Order: sequence, then C-alpha cells, then structure tokens
Amino acid sequence: MKKLLLLVIAIFSLFSCGGDDPNPQIPPIVNAGSFKHNGITYPVNRGYLIPVYGGNDPQKDYYKDRFYLGFSDGTITWGDNYFVVGDDVHQWIDFSLDTSTVNRGTVKDTSFTFATDDDLNPDAARISSANIIYDIVAENGQTVEYINHDANTMSATGSLQLTRLGNGIYKINYEFVDDDGDTVTGSYIGTLTTLYYPWL
Repeated sequence: MKKLLLLVIAIFSLFSCGGDDPNPQIPPIVNAGSFKHNGITYPVNRGYLIPVYGGNDPQKDYYKDRFYLGFSDGTITWGDNYFVVGDDVHQWIDFSLDTSTVNRGTVKDTSFTFATDDDLNPDAARISSANIIYDIVAENGQTVEYINHDANTMSATGSLQLTRLGNGIYKINYEFVDDDGDTVTGSYIGTLTTLYYPWL
C-alpha cells in the first residue's frame, strides 16, 4: 500500500512540474474586432492610425493634439487628403480623437469621451467625431454605394478606451450614441497600420 501511494505521488509530481515551462510560447494575437449598429454586427479585422503631428511647423501645431483611429474589414490607404477604400472593404468606422494638454504629441493610453461645445475641456482627452459606414460597394478605390452615420460633439455621447498591450498590439473598446440616437458598440485588438497624413 505504501509503495502504491509513493507511485501516485511521483506521477502527480511529474505532471505538475511538466506545466512549469520556463519559456512558455505565447500564441500570436490575430487582429480581430467588430462593431454593432442597430443590432447588426459588422466584423472589422484591420486597424489604422493617423498619428499626431510630430514636426515643428507652428502652422501645424494644432495637429499635435489630434490623431485618428479607423477599423475596417479590408484595405484602407490614404490618398490626396482622403481615405482610399479598397474593393474588399464592406464596413468602416473611424474616430477623430483629441489628446489632453499634458499628453500633446502622443497616442496616449486613456479614456476618450464625447463633450458638448459648452463642456470642451482642453485638458481632457475627448472624441471629436466618429463616422460609421457599412454596406459599402467600392470600385477602383471609390465608394459607389454605402450607408453612413455620424457622431459629433454637438449631440453624441459615449467613450472610447485605448490600451497598449505591448509589441505593437492595441486594445480598443468603444460605446457611443450617434446623431440619430442609435447606440454603437465595438472593440478591436491587434496592430494598427499607420497611414501617413500630409503633416507627417
């Protein structure tokens, strides 16, 4: 009986130690996300970033406060002052975000909220506007058909939380009410492709 007990303890110890891998393999994060509007979920597995202005031109100083995030199910590039939508894009959501004064010139991990013009606080991180587009039909980089909804600081409410997870991975969660009174919720986790705006 004693030998049997020792055998059981040995087997248990073998399997317990086997799980303590000193160099565990962390599976790579695959870009994934979606947003929901009017009860319909739209997948978005690609993230895009137009960063803040990092130069010294005083005429572009304002752009040190603002950057843009966008999410789609296909390829987005930047053309002559406009987004170029790939033929593989069916839905797209983007945000114009203002950094807080203390974080000028950075894409900061923080919570951004909509604010009315009566409540604009230059020291707070805020959502300037959001744009939701779906049922997109694109041809040769141009949108032929689409449904569009906007949200701006005059009537929209809600927030966006941006978190850096390291190694170029971001986690973004958002929920807001657009100008039509419809609730939009969504999330994204993955990398962000930088789109180079003319000020960069």
